[in-house]
Amino acid sequence: MDLNDLFGSAFMGGMPGGMGGMGGWPPQKPKGDTTKLYKDLGIEDYKCSQDVIRKAYRKLARQTHPDRPNGDAEKFKAVQNAYDVLGDKDKRAAYDATGDPNADPSRIPKKPKGKTTKFELDVPLEQFYNGHTRRIRVTKTVLCGECSGKGGSDLADCLRCRGRGIRIINRQIGPGMIQRLQAECDSCDGKGKVIRGQRCAPCRATGLKKASTVLSVHIEKGMKHNEKIVFTEEGDQHPDTTPGDVVVILKKKKHPLFTRTPDGCHLILEKKLTLVEALTEFTFNVPHLDGRVLHVTSRPNTVYKTDMVQAIRNEGMPLRGDVFTRGHLYIKVEVVYPTTVTPAQKQMLQQILGGQQSPQPMLTSDADLSQAEAVTLVQVDLEAEKARYAQMLRDNPNQYDEDEDEGPREIGCRSS
Repeated sequence: MDLNDLFGSAFMGGMPGGMGGMGGWPPQKPKGDTTKLYKDLGIEDYKCSQDVIRKAYRKLARQTHPDRPNGDAEKFKAVQNAYDVLGDKDKRAAYDATGDPNADPSRIPKKPKGKTTKFELDVPLEQFYNGHTRRIRVTKTVLCGECSGKGGSDLADCLRCRGRGIRIINRQIGPGMIQRLQAECDSCDGKGKVIRGQRCAPCRATGLKKASTVLSVHIEKGMKHNEKIVFTEEGDQHPDTTPGDVVVILKKKKHPLFTRTPDGCHLILEKKLTLVEALTEFTFNVPHLDGRVLHVTSRPNTVYKTDMVQAIRNEGMPLRGDVFTRGHLYIKVEVVYPTTVTPAQKQMLQQILGGQQSPQPMLTSDADLSQAEAVTLVQVDLEAEKARYAQMLRDNPNQYDEDEDEGPREIGCRSS
């Protein structure tokens, strides 16, 4: 690109009467059409988020690609050129400011940007799966339309701060010692301007008003927990400041049936089976997230155990950007055992399963089984056991102390 086209002839030759190349910044070129690239992508909302731009580009690129039956090489080139600019935040800002798709972002004077407004949106798993559009109402500060954010008519520089909005205050902190402080000018409230004419009544001369707007949050299929959707410059407005962004953070809601794996690709369903079902066979129905019902049948001749995991292929979450590719639905089994068995049931089980098992071999071959002690299993509460043992340690704080001469002391774990 010719430098004269970018900076103007004054940059190369200087202003009349000045030194060459030192003539300062040239007059700004007239602003061009800032809507053409958006129209090439079929976008009407010129303040849309980057996600909307990416989605529009993918759709048109697939439709117009020259390799497709009804492709259009010229249209595809225009779509690609538009996305090369609008798909980059800095290039897009330069284009919005100048209308020139070749504008250098580093040469565009930028206003300070306002604060980002964050909004958390609870999203059911069904909406992550199927995609959904939610509408949220955002209340924000905007420039008063009556006075264009000036607060009134006939504005002039504040005489007290000379239009800077700040004052320098000298404070005596000791003999011969003065501290210089910078403070907001109280005459103009830090604006640097004062109203000499009529004050704007609708905004009470503040130049700002409260307004609400509705934002359409498009949740794409396959989006994940904590993913962000950015609405550029939809935040609070202030004079001489670029409006801040509104960032919507998607938060998953707990689902009563499914959980989603951390990578976001798969679904997990925990299924409780009776002992009979685990040993024989079972069927059950799963209401899926898109309204379908899956009829699940166990594998033949399979004994299911607790924590066993089986998969239903391609019934998990859709992949964002390629919704025809899906993860899997995993079924995690928990076998629920009966709490009691009657003598008749016990006899029947022994007949079916082959009777009682023989005792396991001892760890030592010379053990005298005639001297074996009979013990009985009892039900325990592990949390209560932990609490009881912790209390024992508090009651006997020195039971683990060692004596250098006598060796470790015996732990007093006797029950009363």
